[in-house]
Amino acid sequence: MSTSIHGIVEAQSWADAQLWLPVVDAGFILRQDYGAFARLFGVRNSLGAVPFAQARGFPKDFSGTDVLDLFQKQANPYLDGDVFCYSPSWLGWDEMQRIDWSPYDLDWKLLFNLMKSLSEFPDFSDLRLVVWFDN
Repeated sequence: MSTSIHGIVEAQSWADAQLWLPVVDAGFILRQDYGAFARLFGVRNSLGAVPFAQARGFPKDFSGTDVLDLFQKQANPYLDGDVFCYSPSWLGWDEMQRIDWSPYDLDWKLLFNLMKSLSEFPDFSDLRLVVWFDN
């Protein structure tokens, strides 16, 4: 069974520090990369890697309320028949800047560079990548 990643890049508003806004659907950028899943989030970790952000859950102020509703309404993790969603986690922009992206595939580098550009946008005070996985 294969594993896919889903995610949202969120930006924190300068105007309201309590407000996180979804700005990029990372699921359209990121491909199936078990090495990256293992090194970053501990998912499919046959490498034995020490992940940066294993199973942190969703941030308490996560903007994806529709995603949270799906996770919270289910007594078991099966959300839609055979789709099994699990291991929500997140990486803050400060953490992402400390990662050596050279061993990662182009899609991860693209996402990092996109977030770097967004970090220069004056209306955003912070960024984070929120992810979850499915089989």
